[in-house]
Amino acid sequence: MEFLQFKDECLTDAAKLLATRHKRERKQFPELPSQFELEDDALKAVEAVWVKENSEGIAIFDNKQMIGYLIGTFISNDIRGRHIWIDYAGLAISENVHEELYRDLYTKIAEQWVQYGCFDHYVLVPAGNRSILDAWLKLGFSFEQVHALCDITNQAMEIENQHPIEIRLAIKSDQSILTDIGDLIMSHQTGAPVWAAVLPEYLTEIKKGYGGIVEDSNAKLWIAFKGNQLIGFQGYWETTTSNSDMMTPDRCIELSIAGTKKEERGRGIGKLLTQKGFMEAKENGYQYCMSDWRMTNLQSSRFWPKRGFYPIAYRLTRKIDHRIMWANGKI
Repeated sequence: MEFLQFKDECLTDAAKLLATRHKRERKQFPELPSQFELEDDALKAVEAVWVKENSEGIAIFDNKQMIGYLIGTFISNDIRGRHIWIDYAGLAISENVHEELYRDLYTKIAEQWVQYGCFDHYVLVPAGNRSILDAWLKLGFSFEQVHALCDITNQAMEIENQHPIEIRLAIKSDQSILTDIGDLIMSHQTGAPVWAAVLPEYLTEIKKGYGGIVEDSNAKLWIAFKGNQLIGFQGYWETTTSNSDMMTPDRCIELSIAGTKKEERGRGIGKLLTQKGFMEAKENGYQYCMSDWRMTNLQSSRFWPKRGFYPIAYRLTRKIDHRIMWANGKI
């Protein structure tokens, strides 16, 4: 077998491998977009990853036939620092080889990434094939984010509101109170056991963004009141499919934000908000809802599966000890 740097001329062979991977994935999740089982459409998905600035990859060949590839993108920002991002379409191997090959591909290219000073690596792994997931976990990666779908047509839509609360859609006059509650999710996720850092310089903009949701024509923000106190919310956005998005089904809406004040949790308010959101989405012709959450967010990890969400992909992360640059066993 021969490892070679990924080049433009590798795209067609990579698309064949990705199309095959997607066929297998759709046996588990038939709701995923079917067109990516076709090599021409899978090619668009691989190209979308490859043409990103600072993308590089590795391919492995057996008797001049590509049997696997891996593409990562170097990104540097305030949130994650210098890191590598491996997208959903950035990895595939032949169905005739063992998933151990993912570990070989990563070993070859990650050596370069570490030399660049990139010690944080992220990969979006499909959930339909446990052996792929296991291969990445055996590389020292761990769960960070769950990407999930829910078939809302299979969910009970009875609204049983036995609480002294009002649930309605947010309107423009709600902007100030939405801004006030805009730090609810962030403040929860900075605590145990998530400990997701939120840089203070972004807090004002994030809270302002909550107030601006009511002016977004693609959003529906459901809010729950007890008296005149806002105690919970859920925001749903229309999704648009693209010729490179392999994870979003047709007729799908996205649940992007959701929260309930700490003192009101466990009283069924989140369930009522979800029922309202699903009912309205179903009436407007949607079949699926997509969402994502931190695996370490215990409330989300327990609540959303009970509402019918199931994982279709996981974001995994690995943090490498940066001291390896000098503590390398040499004197």
